[in-house]
Amino acid sequence: MAEEPCRCVVCASASGDRDAGLVAAVEQHGWCVLRVPGTFDFAYTVGLWHTFRLPELAMFGLDGEGMQHWLNTCVAHVRSRGWPNAGSSFPGVIDGVDTQLRPVDESWREAFFGTADRFYRGWPVPVWQLVWPDTTGRWPWDEHATASSRTRQAFAWLPVDQHPAGSWRLLAEFADDFPLPVEPTAGP
Repeated sequence: MAEEPCRCVVCASASGDRDAGLVAAVEQHGWCVLRVPGTFDFAYTVGLWHTFRLPELAMFGLDGEGMQHWLNTCVAHVRSRGWPNAGSSFPGVIDGVDTQLRPVDESWREAFFGTADRFYRGWPVPVWQLVWPDTTGRWPWDEHATASSRTRQAFAWLPVDQHPAGSWRLLAEFADDFPLPVEPTAGP
């Protein structure tokens, strides 16, 4: 079976000024990790598919710089040890804590991975989420997990419309409508 060609801006020689730094980082290092700050930060890779034909990785809800480090550590982990099965716990990314990888549902792509989408010129490369447990080792889908671990990270393995109510779901549902239109207020 022939490997599918990459359709990214590097392979198509189609990069513009907007993504020049991203393209340079991918060409130099093979990938880069983008941090998106917010009430809860998230971060994701761009370039893993281009360079290694590995899914891109995403992580939600911890310190942004930490997530950048942990995603880079996860890349090194999967390159040296192989890709783990979905939902299988593995050590070696966050000190003293097991993590899991789960495939991200396609319904999250537009809301959260716009730069990757632009880099791959709209071609839907796979994205997997690096999931972390709470301080007692409970995964966010466990009803006994801390509220913090259940709300700080998106359950991006679920379709947006099946995600528990909260900020991640709202962001994904309103992605097409941001920025929200500003209407004039009625004066006296």
